[in-house]
Amino acid sequence: MTNFTWKRLNLIKPLLIVALFLFSSHTVFSQFYTTHYVAPAPWQYFSKANEIIIATNSTTTVNIALKKSDGTLITNLTAIKGTPAVYRFSGLPSALGVHPFNTIVNAAGLIITGDGPTSVNLRNVASDNLGSDGSDTNIKGNASLTSFGDAGIGVRYRIGYYRDGGLGNFGGFGTQYPIYTIMAINNGTTIKLNGVVLTTLNAGQSYLFQAAIGSLVESSSGTVMNTSARIDMPSGCGDGVFDQVPPESVLGSEYFIERGKGNDTAEQTTVVAIKANTVLTINTFSTTGTLTGTVTTTLVNAGDFYTFKNGVSNTPFTATRVSSTENVAVYSGTAQSCEVDISVIAPVSACGGSNFIETKKFRAYNSATSLPYFGYVLLKDATAIVDVNGVNIETLAGARYQLGTTGWYLINFTDTQISSPDIISVSSSAKLTVSIVQQGGGFSMAGFFSNFAQQPDDPTLTYVSGGGCTNNSAILSTPSGFAPYQWYYNGVAISGETSNTYTATQTGSYSVASTLVCGSLIQSRPIIVTLCTDLEVLKTVDTANPCVGTNVEFTVKVTNLGSNNASGLSVNDLLPSGYTYISSVPSVGAYNPTTGIWSIGNLNSAQVITLKVLCKVNASGVYLNTAAIPAGSQPDSNSSNNSASMSTTPIVSPTALSLTGSTICVSPGSNGTITSTTSVSGVTYQLYNSGNVAVQSAKAGTGTGLTWSSLPAGNGYYVVATNAALCTATSGTVNVLTTPNPTVLSLTGSTICVSPGSNGTITSTTSVSGVTYQLYNSGNVAVQSAKVGTGTGLAWSSLPAGNGYYVVATNAALCTATSGTVNVSTTPNPTISSAGADQIGATTCGLTTVTLGANTPTVGTGKWTIVSGTGGSFVSDTNPTTTFSGTAGTTYVLRWTISNNPCTDSTDDVNVTFNLFSAVPTIDSVAPTCAAVGTSTISNYIGTNTYTFSPAGPTVDATGLVNGMVFGTSYTVTSNNGSCTSVASALFSNLDKLVTPAVPTIDSVAPTCVAAGTSTISNYIGTNTYTFSPSGPTVDATGLVSGILLGTSYTVTSNNGNCTSAASASFSNLDKLVTPVVPTIDSVASTCVAAGTSTISNYIGTNTYTFSPSGPTVDATGLVSSMVFGTSYTVTSNNGNCTSAASASFSNLDKLVTPAVPTIDSVAPTCATAGTSTISNYIGTNTYTFSPVGPTVDVTGLVSGMVFGTSYTVTSNNGNCTSAASASFSNLDKLVTPVVPTIDSVASTCVAAGTSTISNYIGTNTYTFSP
Repeated sequence: MTNFTWKRLNLIKPLLIVALFLFSSHTVFSQFYTTHYVAPAPWQYFSKANEIIIATNSTTTVNIALKKSDGTLITNLTAIKGTPAVYRFSGLPSALGVHPFNTIVNAAGLIITGDGPTSVNLRNVASDNLGSDGSDTNIKGNASLTSFGDAGIGVRYRIGYYRDGGLGNFGGFGTQYPIYTIMAINNGTTIKLNGVVLTTLNAGQSYLFQAAIGSLVESSSGTVMNTSARIDMPSGCGDGVFDQVPPESVLGSEYFIERGKGNDTAEQTTVVAIKANTVLTINTFSTTGTLTGTVTTTLVNAGDFYTFKNGVSNTPFTATRVSSTENVAVYSGTAQSCEVDISVIAPVSACGGSNFIETKKFRAYNSATSLPYFGYVLLKDATAIVDVNGVNIETLAGARYQLGTTGWYLINFTDTQISSPDIISVSSSAKLTVSIVQQGGGFSMAGFFSNFAQQPDDPTLTYVSGGGCTNNSAILSTPSGFAPYQWYYNGVAISGETSNTYTATQTGSYSVASTLVCGSLIQSRPIIVTLCTDLEVLKTVDTANPCVGTNVEFTVKVTNLGSNNASGLSVNDLLPSGYTYISSVPSVGAYNPTTGIWSIGNLNSAQVITLKVLCKVNASGVYLNTAAIPAGSQPDSNSSNNSASMSTTPIVSPTALSLTGSTICVSPGSNGTITSTTSVSGVTYQLYNSGNVAVQSAKAGTGTGLTWSSLPAGNGYYVVATNAALCTATSGTVNVLTTPNPTVLSLTGSTICVSPGSNGTITSTTSVSGVTYQLYNSGNVAVQSAKVGTGTGLAWSSLPAGNGYYVVATNAALCTATSGTVNVSTTPNPTISSAGADQIGATTCGLTTVTLGANTPTVGTGKWTIVSGTGGSFVSDTNPTTTFSGTAGTTYVLRWTISNNPCTDSTDDVNVTFNLFSAVPTIDSVAPTCAAVGTSTISNYIGTNTYTFSPAGPTVDATGLVNGMVFGTSYTVTSNNGSCTSVASALFSNLDKLVTPAVPTIDSVAPTCVAAGTSTISNYIGTNTYTFSPSGPTVDATGLVSGILLGTSYTVTSNNGNCTSAASASFSNLDKLVTPVVPTIDSVASTCVAAGTSTISNYIGTNTYTFSPSGPTVDATGLVSSMVFGTSYTVTSNNGNCTSAASASFSNLDKLVTPAVPTIDSVAPTCATAGTSTISNYIGTNTYTFSPVGPTVDVTGLVSGMVFGTSYTVTSNNGNCTSAASASFSNLDKLVTPVVPTIDSVASTCVAAGTSTISNYIGTNTYTFSP
């Protein structure tokens, strides 16, 4: 028999109330066991980013061993009630990578043992604060897991996660999905996923994998499992999450979930069915416990799941109850915002809950940093006191409330309400569940404390011999008196087996469910029954003498020759070095080529199974291949047939050729070659194309290289080498490639003149870079050097005339293309041109046409063109003696060109000038003015002409102005342009300038306070006209100016009919002087805090103010000072020129009177009367106001209507002003008189005197007896 070796507390006793509740993303159940197994997380535990809390309910010291799952001791610790063991693992996170998937991992989990009961909480405390110690690549915090202890060990699980689908792509690590981990407790444990064998694990080994929610995981022996995610991103944040998965055997049908502070993505729960047609009822409750909704749904198949939002959407601390018609698994997420964690919820049952829990506060990566938390207590008791560190928690955090009508009560608290202790101890006479949830500081962890469902004692096991075997069957039994019973085989109920005993006839895992005193039907831990059998292993190979490099197939056959089944069966068959694994086909289970383990699982009596392994034969290595059942892993009655071996004798294959293919031109093609650098004598070599068709005849090896020629272009040629033993070796493939021939050039030849000759050209419109182009003549002789393509057209120049030129293009692959032929032709030169004599003299004066005299060509054609000059034209531009017309006064250069293309044109130029008669001079005469004499100017003056005056004397300057004229004398003038002289101009003469009047003189009179100023023209002349600027004023016969705008400056001019004087000096009239406005007085009445004031509201700082009677003064703001209260005043304002009228009469009064502050006389209370308060300085005509409102005062000043113990103040108002508030005062009720002592008297008996007891005794009171 293989059995589990840990101890646990025997807790089979009455349980009053059990509570189970989820509050955060990781649960910590206060489950006290002597051994805990913890499967790995995606990250590694063995760095200082992980911390473990190990608590105990023992009042004596518990010695604890913390080990890796392979048994390696990490450290020894001690704990006692009140002082849990706290251990921060050592090592840097950066040194530890995450665990791989789908691979057996050694020593990744933990084993915690103690000589007394303990609870285990494992925390990831990376806190996003590793700094140089590591990064998110190594571990992403924060997260927490609590061991379920014995209740977490099972053989059948329905895995899940709080939400389905991808979990986000954090930090570029790729989209994340839930990760499941399983750890074996015994050797030879077969793991199945949905009925398919995954692997076989030995004790302490683990396996990480991903699968759909609701998948069924089975193990042939006891295991523990976790659900987790390396990084989960519910809307932005990323966190590692993990928690333990309970086996099906401890699941229930009623669960509670409370929502944390997360968003609706993180705050979800998924319920997984373990049986078909499971009906779920989901109730939600408000933060006060009120039922807010109910949903009912049916899960049709085992493994189906339903996901819902925790509590009420976006409302922290609302709750959900899940009840079902069959047992279910519940996975719940919760968060602080989007900082998420997962909790696997334990069911509510009558056999769970704790009277005492203990843990340590939450800490960050920096262990000196404490993290904030809140907590909850759930219990099914309306009155039982719950103490935290010895104090009634309801006196600190508030009263409990019920969740609907369920009978479950909730008490909430925060770390600050319980004074943030280092160690948190919670106890009660009632069974309770405590959750302590770290949420804040950007992290989320939680402690969830409760004993899991209590389990019955393990069944006892007695083997029965038979058939030559000591353990042919086994009798299992459990204590009687706990009916009904139900026996389970590999986690599945055995139909009809409901007594307290069962005879096992199959190897496997067994457990029993019995009805405990607490009322629940709960399964025990699984125990392993191992019955004897006879397993046979045989091995064969399909080819005993394979060629090296070929494939062989080994077949392993396992037969159960015994009468019992085998469980947890595996066969080791790791290929030796002489083979390379290709593929495998197991008829049952799974084969791992890396470890060589064929994981089979169960094998029934007489069952035959096979494993076929296809592999390649290597050139060297060990060729003996052995398959064996691991020694001691099965109770085999005949171990001699538990292994089998098979060996091959390989034959050396020829060496595969290394081939080189060629590249050929598209044209002519079919001239490719394939070569090898070597070959071996005695080996034949056959070339194949990509269609696997032999090409040409096979070649015999020569010891040197081989060549296949005249091959068409193609891909995938290869050569198969065959030696005398018919072993073959196939080369790699090579290609015979093609490269295109260059594009044929299109050429154009030129035509050249006989003279000078040898200047012909041949051109192309394009060329290709990387291609060379060689020109050849008709004798196929290369002409000039080859040209390199440029991507544009090419040109060959300086070529002699000739026919049959062509170009050959050659590319890098030496492929060629030949152009068509072109010619370079000749033609005669044109006749030498003569344009005739220039026509530029006086003979052309006044003309606009001439007859040209060029020569007539004998070779070519002639054409006239205008080289310079505008407006000209030819009657016929091809006639050498044509008529040319132009513009008078214009000089032309005309060109006679004789052309015979493509020869150079012959040209000659002739000059033609159409001379103008000079224009008659035009005289612009300007009459004399008041400021200047008259003038005459030749308006059409030309500086290059010569001007002659009659009579002689005057001259003309460069502007055409005539100088030297005598006033009153008449003149004419002619103009000569060097060729022609104009006719005489019209007569012209000049006169002297006109007379200007004197400038007007102004006499001005200044304004006064009663009259405006005036202005007079003192040298006024009545016959002249006077003009004012600006316009408006007029002048009378005395010279007095009227119509002046006051303050405007004017000038005036005088005109005598011809000339106007210069403007007078500027003058203006001012209005009469300004008298200040009467001062306006703003008076402010007196108040309770200030006397009255008067202010001159239209005060001007530059004026002088005079008061009557005298005495007051005024400041820069207009405020009047030094007034006598009650005296009437007036005031005037003076601006330096004029004084205003007196203001209206005004006066000031003194400030109003404020009442005195009320004085309170208070009388203390007595045993007979309450205390009183009186206003000692009460004035009957005043009004009294109390704060807070309520009291009143009578005519004696006595205050009535006060509330005992309330502090008041009072103010006094005299109709105008209110006093300051009095000192605070209050009245107390009369003193309390103790109740009359009640005496309980006991009559005397035959053996004792009578006694009397004060039944309502109060220890702080004094009792006086009489007498």
